[in-house]
Amino acid sequence: MLNNSKVKTTTKRKAVEDEVLQKARKFVQKPKNDETEDQSSTSKLITKKPRHTTEEKLEAKLQKSTNSKDSGSAPSTSAKKKSKNKKRKKKKQLPKEKNPEQEIKRKNEALCYLKLWEKHRDQWKFEKLKQIWLLKNALKPSAIDDKNFEVLLNYVSSIKGHSRTALITDMQNCIENYETNNESTNVQDDEDDDVPVPNSAASEFDKVKYERARKFVQMLSDD
Repeated sequence: MLNNSKVKTTTKRKAVEDEVLQKARKFVQKPKNDETEDQSSTSKLITKKPRHTTEEKLEAKLQKSTNSKDSGSAPSTSAKKKSKNKKRKKKKQLPKEKNPEQEIKRKNEALCYLKLWEKHRDQWKFEKLKQIWLLKNALKPSAIDDKNFEVLLNYVSSIKGHSRTALITDMQNCIENYETNNESTNVQDDEDDDVPVPNSAASEFDKVKYERARKFVQMLSDD
């Protein structure tokens, strides 16, 4: 019985030893694969192109610029920026198209502002933009009719300071321009009958402007 047990233990030991040896051999063979991977990675690093130095980059840029000048290639970024800035300036210089709906709205608001000043002075408040619109369109009968113009004359008498003096100079210039133009046309009519007579509609409009400007000057000078 003892001999049989000893034989069993020796066989088990041999089997265990064989397994250990096989594992050890596998473990020893693995570094070879790692070495091959390291060699492949080193070969990849060697095959990569070397990085250019700063001097080489500058030389390459200079060569490109000279080539572009000689060949007449596309303009540089600075030239493109200048052209864009010029386009933006042109867009800013172009006059904005007037929106008729906005013009009608401004007209109605300005006339309501004037009527409120006339009838409900206690509820009225000064608004600069509406006053500017009224003074700018004061000579236009299409914008301000005769009734509202009479109210505007009374409103103008209350204006003081720089806006008052500026209004007087504008009206005086309008009067002088009309008188000089009329004098020149009258002289031409006397000298030569073939000179074309100015348009009646345009002259009628100028007369209305002239009469209104005179009323403004009289109102402001009396005060």
